[in-house]
Amino acid sequence: KVMEDVFDDRGRKLYTKITYQTWIGNDTQGNFIETSMQKSYKKIDFRRGRYQEVENYEIIKGAEPILINKQIIYNTAQDMDKDGKPDKVNVIETWELGIQSSVQKIWKSLKEIDGQVRLITTTLLFEVPGSNVASSRAVTYKSADVENNVITVTMLYEVPDSDITNSVIHSYRIRNDKAGGNESLIITIVNNYISIGAELYIESIQKIYDAIRDTTTGTRLVKVTENYIY
Repeated sequence: KVMEDVFDDRGRKLYTKITYQTWIGNDTQGNFIETSMQKSYKKIDFRRGRYQEVENYEIIKGAEPILINKQIIYNTAQDMDKDGKPDKVNVIETWELGIQSSVQKIWKSLKEIDGQVRLITTTLLFEVPGSNVASSRAVTYKSADVENNVITVTMLYEVPDSDITNSVIHSYRIRNDKAGGNESLIITIVNNYISIGAELYIESIQKIYDAIRDTTTGTRLVKVTENYIY
């Protein structure tokens, strides 16, 4: 990613511009291609205190960047774990077409999983404006498999207040040895499991990578997702 501070004529900082790029090619030949952009503003108000306002754009070759959504990000203190102690909570409000589409409350804690104390990240998702009822809960932590891949494990709960896991996602990255000149060197592998009783059953595997492909609007950078159903 490339970061650049943008100033007005008087030298006052307006925002930070962050451009994300992906490498398309092999070890010796290829190019960085811009995929997305953010404009990050630092602001302050009475309700949120100091906060960030982030505009997210998609970059398409030959066109002006397209505004996808705006996010308002700030911190608060709430007892999310119900242990009588306040947690530092990262709140993300997402706005699309001028309408608040979702709110996420994210906090970290320690929990014993598989015999090890792990740092976990819990996310409550609220999708009904003005409602205090979450639509789902996600718990994420890091692990490792027998091949020494660092695995991001995400457990999804469709009933946020329950301990019933509806699905589990294992994701990790591998090298794309067949990248050539038209694909990214990194592939993200996503293993999707469903939970039945106390057991996990593989439902599908996804391979996700960037590539140059011919489309109905010409040759352009696309996100390729290969799905393998079990």
